[in-house]
Formats: sequence, structure tokens, C-alpha cells
Amino acid sequence: IADMMPRTHYMQKASMASMGARSEELENVDGVNQIMRNTFHINTGTDNFMEGAWMANISHTEWTWAIRSGDFDNDGLPDLFFCNGVPRQFNHSDLPPLNHQSLVGFTHWDHYKNTPERREQNMAFRNRGDFQFDDVSTDWGLAHIGMSYGASLGDLDGDGRLDLLTSNLQDPLSVYLNAGKTGNRVIVELKGTQGNLRGIGALVVLEAEDGTIMSRQLFPYGGFLDADEPTVHFGLGDRKLIKSLRVDWPSGQSQLFRDLAVNQHYTITEPAEKIEKKPPVKSRAPESPWFHRSKALAGFRHVEEEYDDFDLQPLMSLKLSQLGPGLAWGDIDGDGDPDLYLGGAAGQPGQLFRNDTQEESAEIVLTPEPAPVFSVDAVMEDMGAAFIDVDSDGDLDLYVSSGSIECNPGDDMLRDRLYLNGGKGDFTRAPEGSLPDIRESSSVVAPADFDRDGDLDLFVGTRSIPGDYPSIPRSVLLRNDGGKFTVVAPETAPELERCGLVCGALWSDVDNDGWQDLLVTTDWGPVRLFRNQEGTLTDATKEAGLDGDGLERLGWWTGIDGRDIDNDGDIDFVVSNMGKNTRYQASLEFPELLLYGDFDETGKDHIVEARFLVEKGKKICYPWAGFMEAGHAMPYIADDLQTFHNYASLPLTGIYNIAKLEKAKQYRANQMNTSVLINDGEGHFTLKPLPVLAQISPAFGVVLRDIDLDGRVDCYLVQNHFHPADEIGEMATGISLLLRGTGNTEEPFEPVWPRQSGLEVPGDAKSLTAVDLNHDGREDFVIGVNDADPEIFINATESAQQTRSLTVRLAGAPGNPQAIGARVTATAGNLPPQTAQISGGGSYLSQSDTSLVFAVPTDTEDVALEIRWPDGQTQKTSVKSASRFVTVERK
Repeated sequence: IADMMPRTHYMQKASMASMGARSEELENVDGVNQIMRNTFHINTGTDNFMEGAWMANISHTEWTWAIRSGDFDNDGLPDLFFCNGVPRQFNHSDLPPLNHQSLVGFTHWDHYKNTPERREQNMAFRNRGDFQFDDVSTDWGLAHIGMSYGASLGDLDGDGRLDLLTSNLQDPLSVYLNAGKTGNRVIVELKGTQGNLRGIGALVVLEAEDGTIMSRQLFPYGGFLDADEPTVHFGLGDRKLIKSLRVDWPSGQSQLFRDLAVNQHYTITEPAEKIEKKPPVKSRAPESPWFHRSKALAGFRHVEEEYDDFDLQPLMSLKLSQLGPGLAWGDIDGDGDPDLYLGGAAGQPGQLFRNDTQEESAEIVLTPEPAPVFSVDAVMEDMGAAFIDVDSDGDLDLYVSSGSIECNPGDDMLRDRLYLNGGKGDFTRAPEGSLPDIRESSSVVAPADFDRDGDLDLFVGTRSIPGDYPSIPRSVLLRNDGGKFTVVAPETAPELERCGLVCGALWSDVDNDGWQDLLVTTDWGPVRLFRNQEGTLTDATKEAGLDGDGLERLGWWTGIDGRDIDNDGDIDFVVSNMGKNTRYQASLEFPELLLYGDFDETGKDHIVEARFLVEKGKKICYPWAGFMEAGHAMPYIADDLQTFHNYASLPLTGIYNIAKLEKAKQYRANQMNTSVLINDGEGHFTLKPLPVLAQISPAFGVVLRDIDLDGRVDCYLVQNHFHPADEIGEMATGISLLLRGTGNTEEPFEPVWPRQSGLEVPGDAKSLTAVDLNHDGREDFVIGVNDADPEIFINATESAQQTRSLTVRLAGAPGNPQAIGARVTATAGNLPPQTAQISGGGSYLSQSDTSLVFAVPTDTEDVALEIRWPDGQTQKTSVKSASRFVTVERK
């Protein structure tokens, strides 16, 4: 769907008026948000589309009128053509405003007639597959500069290649004959017999000899008042045979043809007999999707209070006040099944739910538990949460971190909280002094016994300083000293306190030395590794290959989870990031920049975001903010530059004083892909981007589990960010994505389409947890969605691998009864060894259930388990094949 976003920096800024004045208009027109760019809607086979224009390189193609889609090079992939141009500079922001008063006695044309024409280049994009398009406008001879409105496709010379016509304002009609060297092709012409003489609306499905399936629906009308030749065209590349061709007529008739030759023009006539009753419309959902939705938490909405982050810091790109909720699972009442804590927004208390689901029941029952102690703390915004045994009495207590920016730095609402369990899920606030008086805008809480003294310590990461983003806040490592937490001495973790703008964290023994290391995901920074050397944490980020030495991996990293992806016995990781489907298309050569300093000599620091572009062969740095936004934040810009033209014409150094730019704090981002970190077993990593569909939206929560029980780890991501600045627009382009493990170390995952997975989360999804809610041996998903109800998806996967599940729970000692930090390797039959760790955190603001589920062949007699406990000691045991659930106690 076309819009009118320009390609050049100059036109983008010259045509961008104040966003603040139109924000309400942009947010909701007849219930639909306005988008100021092209959109590329990807059909998922469900009720929800993905949108991928930025990722596909077709988000902004100038002032576009007609879009035509056709396989111009006959390689089997539809290409795109865009008609551009407009008679006048209708939206240049330096023009006098057009209002009722200015139109008295004048027409709209009178207002614009003395402005110059806006002749623009038409654009053609070659489809190279995987939702990626390359600009081939010049290479294909289609880079006409003018004012083209209409376009039509057809085979004008009968050679089976698509030709093109465009209508041009104040210029002759353009006719483009396709003379390129192209692949094989076929054209299908339909002859209707029941009133629809051209078969308009018919679906034609072709299966080539190699199994490739292509579908075309005959809708020749589109573009801008345009119509194509009413035939169906397929490019076939080097394929030499059509295995089958099916025509589904609008009348309900269907015809099937087999073994057709290529490079032909076929005419197919509709059967004459009428169908009295059309066949029912086929369901778009498969008969047995892997997951189905449960409404067990419907109505328990996470409710955000309205807060304007951009009033606090006008040039921020993303809101920091709507990053929750967190989720945590733990058996609070000792009945053997996990219960839930759902974090609340500022002004909303967190909520406990007891899991009352019957074993293997299709009905999930999560009963809300009254907890007045949480209501007392409702003013605080819950972020991360963790169930752990703080006081070594054998039951699970609850730690909740407080975050957001809806207060001043150091405010009491930023104090984290510790709730002690009376043994039956009856929580009370821990005595004064149980926690240090730390008042930071916390994000993640990650428990582990980092000093191996038998109880659980905590890393509490901090996301930001209210009103002072992106200054680096203070994160803390808390040692558990007999149920009382103290901040560790700086020499224990010297670089950890100011490790970055922390979004997520996970403890894991990355180098297999028996000590828990710490991985931290940061905004405008790397994934950091702090190696644990017998209780002392040192920054090993560069040594691990995560940053530096030409391998900078600076991103907007959010969530993280770990499991043995390549079945080599160590823990690998998936880290979520912004993806490649936003305006931020960062790379090593063209990083995104963030500068923070006093640019206007007012004593107040301001944010300046910038990017690099190549114009006329030169690499130039330009600001992201528009003239009105920058001038509002720093009035000297508006006073000095006066016009949109002047602002749009200048690079960053022409707008801001060079000395002040050099003095400012500087941050970069050059890696936006959600990625896999493959561990070599010694804590050195190889980074691999996940498949393209995983990059379609900002990702947050991530879990690694073997969903289909084939012995290979699968990955599930939840996505979206609903609250950027107005000029950016909602990053609501994903609906979550399941990726199936391939067993291929080069490409370890492949997408499972939502139609098959059954997983659809179109909301502002944040936290993600895995938990077997109904005790059937299959892990379900529970998702925290910002300002919305949580989502639950019940795992209904049927293994096609002659395997079943084995659920392993470890019984640790008081102080760490969940055995957080333990690692288990299961070896069974012909499946590769499967290694997983018990984590007390990970994903994003999440704590999943601490049970581990492994795949086991149904014909295996024994399953060998090798357990490395949190203190580094190893234990081996075996489980009989008939066992589905096993609890292993420490010997």
C-alpha cells in the first residue's frame, strides 16, 4: 500500500511539519492508525498480517500513485514497480498554511500553482526472495523522472514476458518492452461461461516439477485507476515442467491439469455446468495447529496510566514508561504445580494466581489470590520478578524490581521489594533492612548462587535514569547473607555497576568451569559477558567475541535465553533485538548515533539521534529529528535556521556546534538483528542472525524449548513496540514467531508460520514464559502484553518423531530448592544429547517454570541423566523409559 514518504533526507525533513500538533489525528482515524510510509502486508494464513516494508527496502518510494506487481525477469518471484511524481510541492512545510481563510476567493490550485513541479523517479524492485527487494530502477531502464500516475502490465508482443505502460502527466505515454534475458514462463488466459467472461477473481495454483507452489488470483484492476491485461502470468526460472495447474473459478468450479509444458500461452474454459451450491470456503487454519489459545487470564488486564515521556525528554525515540509487565512462575504453596505472579503498571498492584488446573485438562484454571500486601505497593511499576528461597526455609519468596521513569530520580516508588512466603503463598513485606535502600529504575532481576555458598544472590539491572536518558545508571549485584541482601564490594564485580542501559540478564556457565557467569543485554551497547572467576566477576565481553576488534555488536538488545542449540553439550543463546523492520537500518559501515549533551548552553542535556547516508558519493551524517521537534527542544535551532529548507539542507555539523558534538556523550548501534550466539564451549561466541521473519518487529521475550520433541531446540519470540515517537509510528509489525530447530549449525532455525503454530500475539508483547500448565508433559506459553490482557497458548503438539516427553525437576537444598544454576544433559536412544540449564530469569522480565522437558524415543529403555548441580558437583542417574515425570534429589 503506497504513501508518499520521500527517499532523500532533504525532502523527508522539508515535508515534515510538527508531529505534536497532529499526533492525536495520526493516532486514530476511524479506529485505524495512520502510517506515513508504504506498507507491505504479509499474509500469515491467519486473521493477522505481518508488515515488512522497511525490511523489504520498499518503505519509502517518493510520492507514489500506482504499484504494479509482476515477475518481470521470470525467475518465479513477483517484482514491484512504483509510479511517482506530483504536479506541485504540495507538502513542503515552508509553504504558507492552507486554511479556510486563505481559500476565500481562491482555489486549492491557486495556493500551489507558483510552486515548482515535483518530478520524481519511478522505481523498480527485483524480488530476490525471503521478502528482500533490490532497487533495479536504472538497471532495468525504468528510472523515468516525471509525474507518472498510472501503470499497466501485459504481454504486448506475445513473447511471454511482461511489458509495461505508464501514463505521465504533461508527458507522452511510456511503453516499455521487456527485452531482458529471462527464465521460462507460462501465461494462462481464462474464458468464463457463466457471466464472468474473463474469470475475474479466479485462483490459479501452479506446482512446478521441483515442488515449488505459486498462486495467482486474477484481479487485473489496481494501481491508480489502472487495469492490466486480464491474464495470469507465472515466471518459472529454469524449471522445465509444470507438474500441475489448478483453476478455482469464482462460480465454485475447479479444474486440474497435469504435466504441462512451459513457455506456452494456455486458454482454459470454465466448465459449462452450473454448481447449485458452492463448496464451503476452506478454513485458513490447519486442522491441528501446534498451540491453541486459552482465555484463563482474560480480563486481568495490565493497565498503564497515561504518561508523556516526550514531555520529559522531547527528542527520545521510544517511550521508557511502558516496558512491562513482568511474569514469574513458582510453586508458592508446595502443591507441586507452578503459580503465577503478574506484574502491575504504576498505580496497579501485581497479582498472584494459583494454578488449579487439573492434570492433562484442556481447561486451564488460574485462580486470582487476594494479596493486600501488593496493593500497598501499587504506586510502583513492576518490572522483573523472581520466586526464590531467600531465607532458606524451603518455600519460595518473591523479589519484584521497580522501574519506569514516571517519577524523579531517587523517588521512593523506585525501591525494589521483597515479599516473604509464610509457606502457603501468604506473602508479607520483608522486614526493614532486608534490602539495601537502592532507588534505581530497575528492569531485570536475575538470581544465581554466584559465590557458591548455597543460597541465591541477585543481579538487578537498571534500565535508565528518569529524565536523564541515556546516561548510564547504576546496576547492582546483591549477595544473600542469611536472608539479608547487601551490595557486593566494587572489587567483586568492578565493571558491572555501570555496565550499560540494562534490559535483560541471564546467569549461565558459559565456559564450563562450574561457576555461573553473567550475560547482560544492553540498549545502545553490546551483549556483555561477565566471567565468574571463583566469585569475582570480570568483564570478558571483548574476549568472548561480543564486542571490539572490528566485531562491534552494538544493538538495542532486550531479551535473552539459553539452551544447547547445536547439541554439543554447552549452552548457546538467542538474544532479541530491534530487528531490521524499522527506520533504524544500522550496520558497521552506517551505525545509528545517539549524542547527549548541552548543545544550547542552557545547562540541560538534550538527545540528538543521527544517521549516515550516502549522497552524491559522500557519506554524510544527518539528524533524525525534524525541524519543529529539534527547534522545540532547543529554540536556538529555530531562531538560527528559520526555515525547513535551511534545516533540511544541513548535515549534523551544520546544525550543532562541532565542539559541543565532540564533548557530548556518544553511543552507537550497528547490529539490529535478533541473533543466535553459538558457544564454542569456552565462552567464545559466533553471532548468527535469525531468519528474516524474526527481524520483522522489535523482539522482547524469547524462550528456547524443544516444542515438537525431535531432540532439537526450537525458539519462540514475542514482538512489537507500540510507543515510539509520533514521527516513527507504531512498531506493531509482528505477531510473534515460532522458529523450529533444524539441526543445521549454519542455519539453526527456520520459521513456523503462525497458521501452523497457532501462535498469534499482535499486541505490545513483552514478557514470555514457558510452563506446563496442565501437567501433560508439554510446555505452554504465557505472555505479558503491555496495557492488555496476558496471552496463554496451550501446547497441543503431536510428535511425529516416535518420541515422548520426559520432565525433569531437580530438588535442591533449602536456599536453592529449585536448583537454579544446575545443568542437565539427557541422553536417550538415537537422539543427540540434549543439554539444558535451570534459570531463575532470562527471556525478558520473566521467570519460567524450573522444570526441564526433554525428548525421549518411545522405544528407549533407559534415559541417562547427567546433572551438574549449582555448586559444580556432578551426579549421574538413569530413568526408566516408562517415566514421564521424574524428580531427582541431590545425593
